[in-house]
Amino acid sequence: MPLPKSLAAHLALPVIGSPLFIVSNPDLVIAQCLGGIVGSFPALNARPKEELEAWILRIKTALAAATAADPSRRIAPFAVNQIVHKSNDRLAHDVEVCVRHEVPIIITSLQAPAPSSRTCTAMGDSSSTTSRICAMQRRHWKPESMDSFWSAPAPADMQGP
Repeated sequence: MPLPKSLAAHLALPVIGSPLFIVSNPDLVIAQCLGGIVGSFPALNARPKEELEAWILRIKTALAAATAADPSRRIAPFAVNQIVHKSNDRLAHDVEVCVRHEVPIIITSLQAPAPSSRTCTAMGDSSSTTSRICAMQRRHWKPESMDSFWSAPAPADMQGP
C-alpha cells in the first residue's frame, strides 16, 4: 500500500516511532512528531484508563501550538497502538476515546482488528481517510499476518482527494 500523499506531506521521513510499552509517553510522542516522524504510544501506557484522554489532548494541543507557530514546518501526526486481544478489557473504552478525539492514526497489534476497524469506519463517510484505509486493509490483510494499520479521520488539512 503506498503512503497516502496527505500523510507524506507531513513527514520528514516515512517512519513510525515504535509504541514502546512503559517507555512511550506524551513527551516522547510530541518530540517524535515535531521531528517529522509519526510518534506513537500504546493506549495501555496511559494508566488508569481515564488518563488516555488527557494524553491525547496534551499531544494534540502541543502539535497544534507548534503548527500555529510555524505553519510551514513538517509536523507528523501521532498514533495510538491498540492491543486487540481478549485479555485487554480496556479495548472498547480506548477505541471510543481515540474515535471521539479523532486520533490521526491507530495501530492494532496481536489480532485482526475487525471490531475496532468497524467502529472507526462507522464514524466516517466513504471518502474519509478511515474508510479508504480500512478498505485497503480489507483487500490486503492476510489471515496469517498479526498486525495491521489503519487511520481514523484526519483533520481537514490532512484529508486526501
